[in-house]
Amino acid sequence: MKEQRKLAAIIFTDIVGYSGMMSKDEKLAMSVLLKNRNVQKDAIKKFNGEFIKEIGDGTLSIFQSSWDAVSCAIDIQKIISSEFSFQLRIGIHIGDIIISESDVFGDGVNIASRIQALCEPGGICISQRVYEDIKNKSGIKVDCVGEKLLKNIDQPVSIYAIAAECIQNILVQQRSDEETHSQSGEIKRNAKKVPSVRKLYIGISTAIVTIIILIAGYFLFPKKTALNKSLSNTEGSFKRKAKAIWTNSIAVLPFTDLSPDKDQEYFCDGISEELINVMTQIPELKVVARTSAFSFKGKEIDIRDIGEKLNVKTILEGSVRKSGNQLRISAQLIDVNNGYHLWSQTYNRELKDVFTIQNEIALTIVAALKTNLLLNEKEQIEKKSTENTEAYQLYLKGRFYWNKRTADDIQKAIDYFTQAIEKDSAYAMAYAGLAASYILLPEYAAISSEDIFAKAIIAVKKALELDPTLAEPHAVLGIIKTEYEWDWTGAELEYKKAIELNPNYPTAHHWYNIYLRNFGRLDEAYREVKLALERDPLSPIINVNLGDVLYIMRQYDKAIEQYLKTIELDPDFASAYSPLGVVYALQGKFDNAIAELRKVQTIIRNTPYSLSRLGFAYARSGDKSQALQILDDLFTFREQGYKVAFDIAIVYYGLDDRAKTFEWLEKSLPERDFRLPRMKTEPFWDGIRSDMRFIALLKKMGME
Repeated sequence: MKEQRKLAAIIFTDIVGYSGMMSKDEKLAMSVLLKNRNVQKDAIKKFNGEFIKEIGDGTLSIFQSSWDAVSCAIDIQKIISSEFSFQLRIGIHIGDIIISESDVFGDGVNIASRIQALCEPGGICISQRVYEDIKNKSGIKVDCVGEKLLKNIDQPVSIYAIAAECIQNILVQQRSDEETHSQSGEIKRNAKKVPSVRKLYIGISTAIVTIIILIAGYFLFPKKTALNKSLSNTEGSFKRKAKAIWTNSIAVLPFTDLSPDKDQEYFCDGISEELINVMTQIPELKVVARTSAFSFKGKEIDIRDIGEKLNVKTILEGSVRKSGNQLRISAQLIDVNNGYHLWSQTYNRELKDVFTIQNEIALTIVAALKTNLLLNEKEQIEKKSTENTEAYQLYLKGRFYWNKRTADDIQKAIDYFTQAIEKDSAYAMAYAGLAASYILLPEYAAISSEDIFAKAIIAVKKALELDPTLAEPHAVLGIIKTEYEWDWTGAELEYKKAIELNPNYPTAHHWYNIYLRNFGRLDEAYREVKLALERDPLSPIINVNLGDVLYIMRQYDKAIEQYLKTIELDPDFASAYSPLGVVYALQGKFDNAIAELRKVQTIIRNTPYSLSRLGFAYARSGDKSQALQILDDLFTFREQGYKVAFDIAIVYYGLDDRAKTFEWLEKSLPERDFRLPRMKTEPFWDGIRSDMRFIALLKKMGME
């Protein structure tokens, strides 16, 4: 037979879990294969298609039209779901094919097979071209899966899923028809009457219509809805696992970079982080923080598993294609209970419209989740931090490096925030980012708090002068007043103000917890760190801080368990090994302590902060030569300009030289070491707590 090229609608099917079925029960698997073949051949003939071949447990068939192919697929799924115990995935695409003998080749076949792999069990997925052909057909509803990069296909393909209730409704109506001997045409008419929650979302086709709908009616929706009730069974199952799911909750996953040069990671991360920041302004909506949401970056994990790990009901994912000043942003809101899309949209705009796109996405999600929104909250969402797109991109780069949390990356963040301010001197968030970067340097780079905090104060005050409604600068001011000014009353007021402005801001709860535990208010500290974890459950630093609260409560075994849990979460997170080593040392398990503290050295090399605790452990274990060597290293750091008086004191404390310990603690006071206020309650210092010189130190800080 001579090869023929033609345009055809292609169906590719696959039996879910067939390989496992074959390994367990070969006879059953062969029976399923035969039943599947017979069902499909009958349906394909009914809809004027041509059965081409079987490929293992998959099948390939072609049709003259998209509508015939989709109708056939629905019919197949209807029969399989009602009469058999196995499930199929079905992918459909329309494209050029090459017919040779009894076989079919071409990119169209490859695309259909790849689309099939994206389906939910029992589902049907179609390409954009098929969707365009059937979108106006009565009784058909779809969910937009979004643009996907398919294996061996150069360009991304927009994928749609035939809505689950569409297939189910047809099945229900068919059964009703058989019982009442109705005509098939009547079934189709009745199908239109079946109510669907998704109709509220799928009908939002443009951003303009979205805003009109929002203004017209979505502010009036009550808190408790039928959608919430439909998820009650899932809530119950999770509660039995001691996990209470938020009523309205969402996690924003990092958007995928589909740009031609794949050089827009910072921009994609920034879009996601900005959406998180915008949605945290909505009190009724619980938003998972960046750290936890971004822990799934680059990982192929089922959306429903992510939802369970993050303890949320909905996931927002998307992609960005940026070329010059042209943007294409796709976003999809997914119900983790069933994996289906509540809403999806693609925006083709210019870069200058990026702020409008973010606002439209946030407002649409408010509508989709039927969350009450007050006028001032809507205004907060729609507020633009800057009109300057260059400044905005520099700000996003600053956030990108700030989140990496190394001395070099924090300095890069400072550079980018400074450049953003040069582009827009009224950019409040850039000043807030600059202040947040400065306050990290004493811990990550052992730089003098006095010099750095003076710069942070200027930046944070400017941020609040430009926008007093921002929570972040108030939290930063809380840290400044805690670790530098020792203004304890003022610090607490700032933390509370930050939480009042944005209850969903986990860092404010996290930092307030540190303040509270410094003063022995441990029940309150525990409550705040748990609130932070609710909003950022996979944050390594917040998980470490839960361990710190348990450590200060003298619950050492529970603290160790929490630190180990954090290490399992992120094996490269040095800040978990250090307190773990300290607790082991306090328990007299010096081999364990030294092993954990040496791991810190492996991860972040020789830094004063990690060296001092290792020196303490060596000294208490009896290995004074190693402790003295570390002491020499710390003096070398001091000669190089590092502020290490507090670290030198720690090693002398390990060597049980009280005079030198207090001498160097006194020297650390003008350096404003961030660890000084923590001495009041930290068990590490129990050995000298009753010494009058220790009490005098606390008095100098206004803590006694």
